[in-house]
Amino acid sequence: PEPNPIEKVWANIKRYLRTVLSDYARFDDALLSYFDFN
Repeated sequence: PEPNPIEKVWANIKRYLRTVLSDYARFDDALLSYFDFN
C-alpha cells in the first residue's frame, strides 16, 4: 500500500529545510519560509 500522504509532505519539508537552513538564523524562520509566511 501507498505510504500515508503526510509522510510525503514531511519528506518535502525536510528536503527543503536541508537546503535552506544555513540561510536562516532560526529554525522557525526557515520552516515558515517553506509556507512563504513573512
